Amino acid sequence: MEELVKNISQPEPYVLMFGDQFFLVIDCIVVTEVDAEAVPITLLSSYFVFNIKYPKGCNNLFSFLEVLLLGGNGEKLSPTVKNFFSFIVN
Repeated sequence: MEELVKNISQPEPYVLMFGDQFFLVIDCIVVTEVDAEAVPITLLSSYFVFNIKYPKGCNNLFSFLEVLLLGGNGEKLSPTVKNFFSFIVN
């Protein structure tokens, strides 16, 4: 698994599925094993804990997850995310 992580060479946090296990990887370091149910919140939380900017082009996704998983108020959401929430609520 360590060789796979080094070959991916991605500094941003991501979750790697290896067999039937999930691992949080940050800056090519396997940080911890993650329960399958906790993958979304662990990934999102890792950006806050380590003060890492979201990957370019993923702001809408992570903004959506912030509101959905963390109960944010959505004041600073982009129009795209606001429209999506409006669509799924109605």
